[in-house]
Amino acid sequence: MSYDFKPGTAKVTDNNNNTVNIGLQDKKGIEYSAYIGHEYKMRPRLIFEYGLRWSAFTYIAKTIYNYRDTIPNTEKPLASEEKYDKWHFSQTYNNAEPRFAVNYIIDDKSSIKASYNRMAQYIQIVSNTAASTPLDVYTSATNNIKPLVADQGAIGYFRNFKDNMFETSLEVYYKYMQNQLDYIDNADLLLNKYLEAQLLQGLGRAYGAELYVRKTKGKLTGWVSYTYSKTERLVRGISNDEWFFSKYDRTHMLNTVVTYDLNKRFTFSGNFVFLSGTPATFPNAKLQIQTINVPYNTENKRNNYRVTPYHRLDLSATFNLTRNPDAKKHHALVLSVYNAYNRRNAFSIYFRTKDGNTAQTEVVRYSVIGTIVPALTYNFRF
Repeated sequence: MSYDFKPGTAKVTDNNNNTVNIGLQDKKGIEYSAYIGHEYKMRPRLIFEYGLRWSAFTYIAKTIYNYRDTIPNTEKPLASEEKYDKWHFSQTYNNAEPRFAVNYIIDDKSSIKASYNRMAQYIQIVSNTAASTPLDVYTSATNNIKPLVADQGAIGYFRNFKDNMFETSLEVYYKYMQNQLDYIDNADLLLNKYLEAQLLQGLGRAYGAELYVRKTKGKLTGWVSYTYSKTERLVRGISNDEWFFSKYDRTHMLNTVVTYDLNKRFTFSGNFVFLSGTPATFPNAKLQIQTINVPYNTENKRNNYRVTPYHRLDLSATFNLTRNPDAKKHHALVLSVYNAYNRRNAFSIYFRTKDGNTAQTEVVRYSVIGTIVPALTYNFRF
C-alpha cells in the first residue's frame, strides 16, 4: 500500500503581490504486509484461531531532519538537515503481529471467548484540543518517530435467554501501547516543518469492561450498552512523569436504543446517549501582566480537568404509507427530534477576560448543536 502525505499548502501575499510559499514538503510511505492463519477445532465446543501477520513500513522523503536529544518536554534542537533531489528511502520498520482467539461453547445458550493480538500502526494523529476548533495533524512513522505497537487482550461471557429473545454479554479488556505519540507543552502544530522536534513518545494503556443487553423479539425491541473504561498515557516530561488521562478517555459510556411497533404502520423509537466529559488541561491560576490575564497551571499536569458530561435524547415516529407489507415499493414519513430536551453539550471550554473587568476571568462553553433540531423525512424504496 502506498501513501502520499501532504502536510500543508499555504502561501503568503504582501501588499505588492509578492507571494511566498510557506507550505510543507510532501512525504511518501509504503506499507507491506502478509498474513497466515489457521482454525483448529480441538472439540466440537472448543475452537482455536491463531495467526501471524508481518508488516513493514518505509518512510520516503526529499528532506530528512535529524534531531539531538534534550530535556524531556523541550523542543529538540536540529542536528542536521539532509536534502535530496529524488525521493530518498529514509527508514524502514518491521513488526511481527501475532494473534490468538479461543471460543468455548458451554451449551446452546452460552459461550466464553478470549483473544490476544498485537498491532502495529504506522500513521498516528497529533491532536490539540486547547482551541475551540481542534487542530488534528496526521503523521507517519519517520526516522524520528517510531510506529505505535499495541498488545490487547480480552475475555467475554455471552449468554442468551428465553429462546434467544434476550442476548447478553460481559467483556473485559486491557490494551498496552508503546511509542504513543504526544507533544510538548505549547507545541506549534500548524505548518511547522520542524514538528517532529516538538513530538514525544511514551506509553499508553486502556482497560475496562462492557455490559451489553439486547431484546430481539416482540413489539418492544432495542439494546442497552454500558462501558466503564480508562485510557491513560505515561510520557517523560509531561504531567510530572505520572500517568495522565488521554483526551480519548471516557470513563462512563451509556447507549440505549428502544423501538416500539404500535402496529404495522406506526413505529416509535428513542435513542439516549451519555458520555463522561473528555479530559482537558485547564489553568488553576493566572498571572496578570498589566491588564492581560495569562492562564497558569501550578500543578503542571496534563488533562487535569474534564469537560461537562455529554448526554442527548433523540426521538422519532415513523408512519408507513404502504398498506400492503408485501408490496415491492415502500414509502414512509419519519418525524424526528434531535436533542429532544435541548441539552447544550460543550464542544469545548475556554477562558477569556471578562468585558469591563480585567481582574476577572470567565469560562466560556462552546456548543456546536445546542438546541432542539426537528426534521421531517420522506423515505421511498423500490
